[in-house]
Amino acid sequence: PIGREKPGMGNLARAILMRLMSYAIKKNLRNDNPVSGIEAYNIGTRHTWTDAELDAFRQRWPLGTRERLAFAVLLYSGQRVSDAVKLKRSDVLTITQKKTGTPLNIPVHPALARAIKAGPSNGIYLIGNVNGRPMKAQTLTKLISTAAERAGLQPHCVAHGLRKAAMR
Repeated sequence: PIGREKPGMGNLARAILMRLMSYAIKKNLRNDNPVSGIEAYNIGTRHTWTDAELDAFRQRWPLGTRERLAFAVLLYSGQRVSDAVKLKRSDVLTITQKKTGTPLNIPVHPALARAIKAGPSNGIYLIGNVNGRPMKAQTLTKLISTAAERAGLQPHCVAHGLRKAAMR
């Protein structure tokens, strides 16, 4: 079944079927919702990077590399990948979150300031592609995963885990 191999897709299918059956009940096409007894799959949570993992990444990727800048922006801003890719050099302290629409003022941590100063950044976006254009969220996610792997870290060290480490 889809839920065992891809629990997120299983939960999406369940949610769609729940709504469909609720609609059928509302239109008097059914008397019950057979999906209501099916529990959602437990997807779990993302790994929070440990101090040792953070140190290993820093050791492998020195200041001045795009990997280190991306790491610093994610770790020290605490933002989701989808928001981190929108941060511009001109508005490092302010952002409106994509998911919630909440405007934020983010204090610049000294380590983030050092990473920004070291670069590389040749455009208006803090984390841009090699031409300075904005990076897509999935590209940033892949950049962090690949860099973590090259730093000898386990596959569970993903971009979202840096956001969780920032909250710690």
